[in-house]
Amino acid sequence: MLKENTALVVIPAILEPFVVQGIIQLDGTGGPLTSEQEEALCTYIHQGGSLLCLGAALENYHEYPRLGELLGNVVGNCTPETELIINVANNNHYLTRRTDSAFAIVESVYLLNEIPEDATLLWQTSWHFTRRPVAYARSYGRGQIICTILGTTPTTLSHPNLQQFIGRAYRFLQGVESEEQPTRVAMIGYGAIGFEHGSAISAVPGLEYSVVCDRNLERLKAAQKAFPGVRTCMELTEIENDPEIDLVIISTPPNTHAEIALQMLRAGKHVVCEKPFCLTTAEADEMIKVAQEKQLTLTIYQCRRWDPDFLAIQRVLQAGTIGKVFHLETFIGGYGHPCDYWHSHEPISGGVFYDWGSHYLDWILQLIPQRVVSVRGVEHKLVWHDVTNADQS
Repeated sequence: MLKENTALVVIPAILEPFVVQGIIQLDGTGGPLTSEQEEALCTYIHQGGSLLCLGAALENYHEYPRLGELLGNVVGNCTPETELIINVANNNHYLTRRTDSAFAIVESVYLLNEIPEDATLLWQTSWHFTRRPVAYARSYGRGQIICTILGTTPTTLSHPNLQQFIGRAYRFLQGVESEEQPTRVAMIGYGAIGFEHGSAISAVPGLEYSVVCDRNLERLKAAQKAFPGVRTCMELTEIENDPEIDLVIISTPPNTHAEIALQMLRAGKHVVCEKPFCLTTAEADEMIKVAQEKQLTLTIYQCRRWDPDFLAIQRVLQAGTIGKVFHLETFIGGYGHPCDYWHSHEPISGGVFYDWGSHYLDWILQLIPQRVVSVRGVEHKLVWHDVTNADQS
């Protein structure tokens, strides 16, 4: 839904150095504003323009007479570099909905005492047993302003939570998604973890669990029993042709991922795909190409990125506690007979390495972000000849 004031005002030429993606952005690195720039900025916002303030912007500009009024006459104090725990203060705002409720960031910030009475608090932190604002949104005349004190360094600016916030801020200020409708979700394949997917969808504000598609009638009955409001169907075309479905989660066997994902992307649906993403690089390339052409989200359900043990290792490495990584080993295995389900059949599963191996590869790439220069692999078939997966990879 577009905001009423979208495209009513033109950004003055004097403000062009501060334009990012069609929005005025101040991050404190552009130096002082001239009185002409300050006047032009405040007039532009008051008439219906948009402003995003990051990092040191509030510290640098809050004492400007007109700009300070626009920002809400905020004041604060500078902190030393320290770890701050950022908490969502309003989980029903477009900028913070379905985001991490809390995350840690190491930064020196201009910590605000309070925000304007007419502002909406988005993020906050605890400082000396007091809740202090970290991000807020407010109106100024017919314009919109979003401010956060985070992002004073390239490291903190690249933090995933801040990047997500900034991306949403651009869309919000451009009026693209200022009034968010529920995202209607369809589940394709209600298998072993169907209940977990459904529970996660139902627990997330802004998502609406709408349809389950499976060719097994008993599974459809199980889905309806667990989630009474969900509709069911047995044909993909019903989801493909349903204009109310925004997002599909593909939880079918791996050898079907690419075909179904491409079908849904071409139908205009966002796609979340269970791992493994697909079975060949050619399939992956085609999926990514179509998603880019359609400007749709295509992602993989990498749930193991949030395992507490992995996150602990990641924090230790990022902090440099044990120095630079020069060798890393991972392992998962067992000594029982493989199952007789598709997980053990290579033409469907992609092979034993495609199952848990996809998680381990993802962990390695997260822990060691440098570019991969070579890959090699071996596998053995010595014991379990009744299944097609290798015994060891």
